[in-house]
Amino acid sequence: MSDEHDVRPVVEPVVSSGGFPFSDPRAWLPAVLLLALAAGLAYYARTLDEKSASLQRRLDAAVQDTEKSRQIAANAEEATEAVHRTMAIVTAADMRQLDLFGQSAAPASRARVFWSRQHGLVFTSTSLPPVPKGKVYQVWVLSSGKAPFHAGLLTPNEAGAATVIYSTPADVTPTGFAVSLETGEAASPTGDAIFLIGDLRE
Repeated sequence: MSDEHDVRPVVEPVVSSGGFPFSDPRAWLPAVLLLALAAGLAYYARTLDEKSASLQRRLDAAVQDTEKSRQIAANAEEATEAVHRTMAIVTAADMRQLDLFGQSAAPASRARVFWSRQHGLVFTSTSLPPVPKGKVYQVWVLSSGKAPFHAGLLTPNEAGAATVIYSTPADVTPTGFAVSLETGEAASPTGDAIFLIGDLRE
């Protein structure tokens, strides 16, 4: 018969993880490893983001440098072409040279023209007044029996100086050249707006 007062020890169940009781450090090892792995992955991802951003900045800078190099090359090519055209005009066998003088609107202004039927026109000016807002300087080729030919626009710098190369029709024989100040591009020079003029017949 069992003794009603028989007291037996109560055995607490052992809770374990992976076969180890929680009191055993080895039971926490997988969780610790997972946390370490997660932290490592987060750091690696952040490092990749920083490297990606750095590479993007370098790429952007390289693109800008390439664009600047292209612009410099284009400017150099344009300048070289201008020199070649200028030399072709001023050394042409049929080159004619003419000085233009300032009129009442700009008496101190001066300009010089080098013209070749085959190669075109080099126009260089000094001391032109600043261009008022809404106005433009226009260069004209004058010839007998024909309306003045509009060679192109002229934009002087702050000192009123400019050097421009224009193409001119081969069938036009200039008798002179002029510069007028117009409101927009005019079809013909306005008489009272002539700032510079020169006559080849003189």
